[in-house]
Amino acid sequence: MTANGYSNLNSVYIQLGTNDASASSIMDSFADIIAAAREIVTSILTYNANIKIYLGLTVMPTLISTNFAAKYNGVGVPWIMRYNMQRLNAALIAEFSSNSAVKIVATNCVLDSTTDISDNVHPNSGGYQKMAQQLYYTMMS
Repeated sequence: MTANGYSNLNSVYIQLGTNDASASSIMDSFADIIAAAREIVTSILTYNANIKIYLGLTVMPTLISTNFAAKYNGVGVPWIMRYNMQRLNAALIAEFSSNSAVKIVATNCVLDSTTDISDNVHPNSGGYQKMAQQLYYTMMS
């Protein structure tokens, strides 16, 4: 934040994506991903220990197998991706739920995979609005 000239921040929102979850094999460990998330959180709190961090859980890609495969060049299986993402989200919750500076945002629970995804992976405008509303609810709780 110092390098980018940010100042007077009182909160930071981190939205995790699908890129760290494998679509081709069941993942045995999320240690590297958790370590990277921990490093980001530590860096933010080192900058300012009073900043509130909101950590958005990964959102699921489309349920439509052919669309999913096309987005990933035919590599991967939607259920494996979803399974890994659910387990990654559980690992993130386990890691950060006891950290009073971090609030978990359940962005993974508010999207409809068949109507809120624009390119078979990323949310469309309505999906982003739902995610923003979930962040707002979390900030107000």
